[in-house]
Amino acid sequence: MRFIFILLLFFGFASFLCNEKPLLIIHNHDLFCPVLFSYENKDFQFQDNTDLDYHDIRFQQYLKDKGGFILFPPVTYSAATIDVYANESFPILPSKNHWLGTDDYGRDIFAMIMYGSRNGMIVGFIVAILCSFLAIVFATIQGYFGGKADLFMQRICEMIACIPLVYTLILFSSLSKASYVSYILVMVIFGWVSLSSVLRIEVLKLKTLDFCLSAHISGLSSFAIIRKHIIPNLFSVVKSYYPFLFGGVFSTLTAVDYLGYKIINDSISLGDVTNYAQKNLDQWWVISSVVFIYILILVPLTVELQKNKKYNIMRLGTTL
Repeated sequence: MRFIFILLLFFGFASFLCNEKPLLIIHNHDLFCPVLFSYENKDFQFQDNTDLDYHDIRFQQYLKDKGGFILFPPVTYSAATIDVYANESFPILPSKNHWLGTDDYGRDIFAMIMYGSRNGMIVGFIVAILCSFLAIVFATIQGYFGGKADLFMQRICEMIACIPLVYTLILFSSLSKASYVSYILVMVIFGWVSLSSVLRIEVLKLKTLDFCLSAHISGLSSFAIIRKHIIPNLFSVVKSYYPFLFGGVFSTLTAVDYLGYKIINDSISLGDVTNYAQKNLDQWWVISSVVFIYILILVPLTVELQKNKKYNIMRLGTTL
């Protein structure tokens, strides 16, 4: 789970690594940060009737003449930026200006991958957190109280598990122009069931252990036992399962966008880049997006599996 946080932190700075706007401008002893704030020509006393273009040679020369300073990100393009200053036709091969080349529209592939990874990871992280919370609530009620509540809630889990999430998202995207929040809610509603089944078994085991039985005999209420003894012992299971939950959400988002059913029309995703790569197999550099997808999904899972394997060896002296 720690590795996912590292990836999320890295891709969270995509706007500072890939952007057509400068990170920093110093002009007349004033500090400007265009990557965070919007400015106009008049803010720099630059006499021009056109919109402010930080890549315009006239503007850069003006700053230089005034003793100013301008600092661009490593990649001077965002995901939707078209290279209007290119001297060759699109698509452009990988170069120092475009590390992974461009697509047919002149958009930088590396920037698209960075922004697509960021969008997918943010949604995956949020959905996995909400699914974990919902799974803990359902599993605790089912496993601890049992009886009719367990049977009724188990039927709900089975009904939800029978509905394919990918087809549901495709249908949802076709019928409405929903926001990110709506899609997150749909994925949460259909994504918590698998973890809930695992946690339910853990709760059934925990409530029969000596410390829970002793707490019950001593007069602690069911709510207190759940809060102090059951839920804290579920976090280790959630932590181990979280990378798999995250990987499932991330791959689902990528698959839906790859099939052409855009979840959010004005956003870039790795599915879009992969779809473009599949239609242009002669542009070998675009395949790098597919490699990125597998890295983002498989690396956290591999790290978590190795940690679990090491834990099993330390605890049981064997490999499970």
